[in-house]
Amino acid sequence: MKPLALLIITFILIFVQGEAQNYQRSISYEYLEILTLSVEYSYSNSSGAYQPHSAYSSYGHVLNTLQNRYETNHAIVSAEYYKLKELELINSYNRDLLNSYRNERLNWIYQAGSTWDLSNSGNVSRILEYCCEIYSYPSIKKELTLLKSCNNEINRLKRTNPDGYPMTLRYRSILSVLEKLITCPQGDIGKLNWESVEIEMSSRDNIGQNSSDNNSVNELIGYVIHVKSDKLNLRNAASTKSEVITTLSKGQSMDYIEELNDEWIKVRVKYWNSDTNTYNIVDGFVFSEYTNYSHNQRMVEEMLRLQQRD
Repeated sequence: MKPLALLIITFILIFVQGEAQNYQRSISYEYLEILTLSVEYSYSNSSGAYQPHSAYSSYGHVLNTLQNRYETNHAIVSAEYYKLKELELINSYNRDLLNSYRNERLNWIYQAGSTWDLSNSGNVSRILEYCCEIYSYPSIKKELTLLKSCNNEINRLKRTNPDGYPMTLRYRSILSVLEKLITCPQGDIGKLNWESVEIEMSSRDNIGQNSSDNNSVNELIGYVIHVKSDKLNLRNAASTKSEVITTLSKGQSMDYIEELNDEWIKVRVKYWNSDTNTYNIVDGFVFSEYTNYSHNQRMVEEMLRLQQRD
């Protein structure tokens, strides 16, 4: 019995070690914190300029009083001071730039915010300009934009695939982008994105694999949506009041087209029409809460093939 027990224990240890290796590549807690923090830094959709904190005032028509203006402006200055103080970045060059910037300016900002008359809009503008100038630096702006994009996509993955998202190609692509970002030259940060990295990784993953000749509708679409409820209505518009095109059953697959919002996904469905005894392919809308998805790498291969042909 002892040799057998030793063999079993050895097998278990090998299995556990293998599983640990499969899961060891994950986004660190530090980087997740940085990604989460990035949403606090906003840029205008129209001008692209950094948008400082906007304090809410409940004083209504008495906003013009000196005391209320002071309190409102003090809240704005304080928020921007702490945002600068707490900002964390991943790129090593930007980290050095940020640390130098803070060493030079934080104390001045704190002193000005504590001693200047903040009911004076000119004083407030000068402090905010001195505090927020760094967000207009191209490399800083591009990194914050990238971090927010990664954070938004991770949150979407968690929402749509809560159990399996760390094993998805998309998650690995985001991890790879963050690793590239560490030593990326400042001038190249704007070229980094998880979409292109995903294409590269998918191409590498599929080298040497035989591609299927089956030209079914799901093979050239990036994501396949699956029905996880017993039944799901496919509608002709993103509304529960819209016409039902057909009712899908549990496990039925659809091609992902786009996510409209947190509730609705536009999909393409191939279904059997009993009236005509044929398959119909139709675009429609489903409620995302009752679906999950998987990544289809054939689409990425096809994109690469088309790019090479062009």
